[in-house]
Amino acid sequence: MAEVCGILKVTNQKARFIFHEVGIVEDFETDDIEEVVNKIRGGGGTSFVPLYDEISRQNPRPNVVIHMTDLFGDFPAFEPNYPVLFVVGEYSADTPGWPGCQKLELPAQRKDKRDPHAGF
Repeated sequence: MAEVCGILKVTNQKARFIFHEVGIVEDFETDDIEEVVNKIRGGGGTSFVPLYDEISRQNPRPNVVIHMTDLFGDFPAFEPNYPVLFVVGEYSADTPGWPGCQKLELPAQRKDKRDPHAGF
């Protein structure tokens, strides 16, 4: 997230952040990482349907949608006409298989970075 906000500041841009579970929880534009961190919520079930319903009402459409998710949830039946990137951890479900959809799996982090034998 810090890298995203750093890029936005350098380019004098803002990004729209939408946090959702079974409905939209937060929806705001910013280039301030602290604002993003302070608003992060989660821990419930996930439906991607309300998010894509909201995006479909927007004009113009986004250049890209980036999800940070485990991919466990309901997806809309339609395929977005913009690129979608799912950033996931080690354990995640399959993507919905939309054209232009990609999955980036982040490696697990060691619990103790000082001890290479501490496990993951």
